[in-house]
Amino acid sequence: MDFRRKAQLIAGRHVTNSPNKDSYSSMASQGSICLDFLLASLNYLHLLLVDIGNAHVNVNCPEKVYSLAGPKFGKHEGKVVLITKALYGLKSSSAAWHLHLAQSHRLMGFVLSKADPDMWFCKVQRPDKTECYEYIISYIDNLTIVSDKTKAISKALENIPYTLKGGSAPKIFLKVITGVHTCNNGTNPLYMSARQYLTNATHNIKQTLGET
Repeated sequence: MDFRRKAQLIAGRHVTNSPNKDSYSSMASQGSICLDFLLASLNYLHLLLVDIGNAHVNVNCPEKVYSLAGPKFGKHEGKVVLITKALYGLKSSSAAWHLHLAQSHRLMGFVLSKADPDMWFCKVQRPDKTECYEYIISYIDNLTIVSDKTKAISKALENIPYTLKGGSAPKIFLKVITGVHTCNNGTNPLYMSARQYLTNATHNIKQTLGET
């Protein structure tokens, strides 16, 4: 919206052979994300949303892929180029990134939940000596962090190192409005609202019906 542009080099999977290993990559379910919001509210934890920039190129390419350099490579045009990073577009890149991110979570002390392969948790002690769990929900390269010390977790991610974008409580997450609701009893639970989706859907329906 501010007229900035980003170039992205994408490999053509249509000209590569199928990988020998499983290339499936999962994403967190909507139920797990809703549960994350509920756990944050019940345990008075902070919620932070971060986006890992250029995620796939943090990982070595598991395929043996080469290309011929084109005119934009200047004096190197026509040379054989070996692809060493899991570029966007390759058949195995998503699975390679998912595995790499899982290993990063384990190094940070998080354990994979049995219910969702993209929901991670870690038992910690609060400053008042009470125990609780902190969570990381992975949605490809978007991470929802629920913790008393969200900044410390994001700092640990930067030390891996990952380039992080964002780093605040989400206002819109997966096209759903999120926020904090103040209840009569003084509590401030998090909420997820379909208001924007329903408003746009109603507008589109009225417009379509009006045209017909």
